[in-house]
Amino acid sequence: MVFKSIGCFHQEKDSITVINKNNHYFIRLEGGDLKAIDKTTWAYFVKTENEIRQIPQDGDCTTRDVYIFYNKGKSDTIRDSTCKFSIWSAIKEYLKKNKLQ
Repeated sequence: MVFKSIGCFHQEKDSITVINKNNHYFIRLEGGDLKAIDKTTWAYFVKTENEIRQIPQDGDCTTRDVYIFYNKGKSDTIRDSTCKFSIWSAIKEYLKKNKLQ
């Protein structure tokens, strides 16, 4: 997943890669190494993706967040202009708390 956020006073881009290899799940660390994740962490990412997909299509916030999901060569883009969500910062906190960075 790629995250981009653009606003009046900021521009941010980050990404996270979760890999499924024969129903064993891994996260790609910043250095490129893979780290196994458990079913609880996998469930967190699934729940978070579902939350992102439920973001309302309308909004009038000057900040524009974009989530791009890649799977098997295809991409799906979700845009958030509601300013009601702080999903990416929650993901970053989760990664830090669980030593997945």
